[in-house]
Amino acid sequence: MRICGAQGYPSQNRFRVRFPAPSIKLNNNLESLFRLAIFSDFWRCEPENLALLLHEELKSQANKNQTDSAAGIESGRQDFVLKLDPKAPFDSNHDRRLEIFLAGPEWSAIFYTVLGCTGGEPFVAGDDINEWTERHRREFQRAIPHYPMLGRIWDTYINVSYQAEEITGLKNECLKVKASTSNAMALQGLDKLIYTCDEALKSGLGLYLAAD
Repeated sequence: MRICGAQGYPSQNRFRVRFPAPSIKLNNNLESLFRLAIFSDFWRCEPENLALLLHEELKSQANKNQTDSAAGIESGRQDFVLKLDPKAPFDSNHDRRLEIFLAGPEWSAIFYTVLGCTGGEPFVAGDDINEWTERHRREFQRAIPHYPMLGRIWDTYINVSYQAEEITGLKNECLKVKASTSNAMALQGLDKLIYTCDEALKSGLGLYLAAD
């Protein structure tokens, strides 16, 4: 379940709920968290951090229902959008969406399996959501200090921007990781990233990864 709106997060209409697949049943803790998110001071936190927290809670429960071999695979996806200004609204005059995306299993293979990142500390009742999210980001990025461009993609439920002048750095990091692994799922995701970088370089555009 995610609370989402524009770009995957709360909208001006307040909250819209996307329920998980029928195979995933919500437990009492997740239902309580959702109620808190709507009816309590949780609304004071940064909206993207609340979305991440709910994602972590759902992922934790989903993993309990999976086999050991499937556990640890992220859900979600990030669409690739080439943009003149990655942080500005989409402009059809020069921006364009690619028909490919980085899928959760590909993300997991790259960052968990190949690069050895971890999911970070679980959220504990009483934690400040914004501080918990920032700790998660720092821990993730500290685990891969030689990959600062890739380190920006520290979750599948965040939007990520790269300016045009950063694309070569991102591509080089992807090539370096690709040369170090034979993991088929990771290679599939890396090839998508490399292709996207090539398209951005040919067009002189930046890159925006839009969380879905």
